[in-house]
Amino acid sequence: MRQRSKNKKIPLKYRLLPLVFPIAEKVSTAYAKKLAVKMFFTPQKSDLNEEEVDFIKKAKRLRFQVKAKNVYAYSWGSGQKKILLVHGWGGKSTQFMSIILNLVKLGYEVVAFDAPGHGLSDGNDSDILLFEKAIQEINSILGEFECIIGHSLGAVASLLAQKNGLKAKRIVTISSPSIAEDILYLFRKNINASEAITKHIEDHIENKYGLPFYHLSGETIAEQLTCKTPTLLIHDKDDKQVPVKHLNALKDKLPHADHFYSEGHGHNHILENVYVHLKIEKFLQN
Repeated sequence: MRQRSKNKKIPLKYRLLPLVFPIAEKVSTAYAKKLAVKMFFTPQKSDLNEEEVDFIKKAKRLRFQVKAKNVYAYSWGSGQKKILLVHGWGGKSTQFMSIILNLVKLGYEVVAFDAPGHGLSDGNDSDILLFEKAIQEINSILGEFECIIGHSLGAVASLLAQKNGLKAKRIVTISSPSIAEDILYLFRKNINASEAITKHIEDHIENKYGLPFYHLSGETIAEQLTCKTPTLLIHDKDDKQVPVKHLNALKDKLPHADHFYSEGHGHNHILENVYVHLKIEKFLQN
């Protein structure tokens, strides 16, 4: 396996986007719209460091396909009860290393996969429907999971899979982006685009998928769930990428769910928070 750099660096093209994109809009609106759509569906992949490479080597591996793309999954531990982990946009299975190690100690078999367009799986583009199809496919291969733990977009995809009939005994969402207009606003802000770009992306999504963008948001999906699967909602109060109001929006739609707020860990480092691990452990044992 190719070893990758330890530190995740933001490529220069992404750092320059807030300066360059407004110029592109003025020069050619059509080109800017096309570029924005491409960017919206293209995750920024992060490389594996040495520790992650070694961690993957210790896993059992599984390969399956989603829309002709090879998707790679890994499992650790040999417990009879299985837990599925679903990473977020631009993420990878090894982001869950500390959670995986903790769950294996508790006696679970822990499964994670790199979604299409992420990690070592095929493709450059992706979307929530590909995430959800990957969840459904691995469920059909391995059977029902004791719990599905999703981070960020992976949390929303897990709820979508549940809405579409997936059976899991428990669901945990971590740092879930649940408010559609916020997601589009943050994307527009990150590239310094006009409101016309947001509208174009919404139109593109509705034309391509046959439904409005907000139908794929966490709060809308949660509102459509008919089963009351035991659910734990986790979010960090200092999450700058997905503000904590997203948990509150999700909580309003899932009144039966338990919830937990961490502090000082942000959007990604929350996965390494020992108090989050303990809360998940307690949730699994109840």
